[in-house]
Amino acid sequence: MNGLFVLLNYQNIRNRIQVKVLFGGINPTCKTNTLNMLSFFLKISQPVRNLLFVFYAACVLVLSLLPPSDLPKVSLFPEADKVIHFLMYFLFSGIGCWALRTELNRRNYYLIALVAIGWGVLMEILQLTMHAGRSFSMFDILANIVGVTCGILTYRFLISLPQSYPE
Repeated sequence: MNGLFVLLNYQNIRNRIQVKVLFGGINPTCKTNTLNMLSFFLKISQPVRNLLFVFYAACVLVLSLLPPSDLPKVSLFPEADKVIHFLMYFLFSGIGCWALRTELNRRNYYLIALVAIGWGVLMEILQLTMHAGRSFSMFDILANIVGVTCGILTYRFLISLPQSYPE
């Protein structure tokens, strides 16, 4: 496999997470650590997965509906909120796939896509109707949809990793 791979590689040295950028393939040490990290997450019990998904959905709800005056003022670049929408729904769909164990039933990918996109549309409609200083935006919905799609595709890729490495 050629290309640029960014892998989070947890190492117990000084209790920190190191980001390794590898060119031209996956280093065998990183492969083992990545597979260990994936298998750790896949072994987490179903009730904990469900609880984390509901907690994340509640966080998205709160962040989406808070008046802008209650949010920190951070100037990044024009339209940075679209990147934030993308990331929020990227994580939303990834956590949803993990919580529903979509690797066991591929039809759940469609359910997660429907729920995540529906949640994003609902948040935009609520922003429009609440009149709390937030505004409806089709571009926010588009960023949500792209984030959901990328989140599901990334989850599918990560789940396929253990099967793509012959031992």
